[in-house]
Amino acid sequence: MKEILKILFCLTLILISISYYETNNVFGDKQTKEQIKIAFKDATKLFQNGDYNQAITIYDQILESSPNNISTLNMKGIGYSNMEQHAKSLKQFYKVLQNDPDNVKALLGTGIGFGNLGEYSESLKYLEKADEINPNNTVIQNYKDI
Repeated sequence: MKEILKILFCLTLILISISYYETNNVFGDKQTKEQIKIAFKDATKLFQNGDYNQAITIYDQILESSPNNISTLNMKGIGYSNMEQHAKSLKQFYKVLQNDPDNVKALLGTGIGFGNLGEYSESLKYLEKADEINPNNTVIQNYKDI
């Protein structure tokens, strides 16, 4: 009888663990486009409130199903930049630029990241390319001036 109780107890723990994992893994194995859209909105709210770590956690969940999601990679890069984790930020922007070499947000983010690391000549290259694509952007102009 004690053996059966032990087995039942172990099975109960396993079931609870599985249940906990499934309810905390927001998307399961694959996300639908609608789930991604909802998650991105949730992450944006967290981001706007300055909760970058939580936002990045959601961005990571989105990227598991959609690893080349440009908007998500850009926002993750901006989040890392805002947390002054510039090397991590640059990695995200590089991923964007691999898929979309003329992405102004990623070019700007890369330029800012290199500037924050003191690599001003490298920074200027990215800012100038962003400026070529979007010459009326005052943010780009301001960073170029700095």
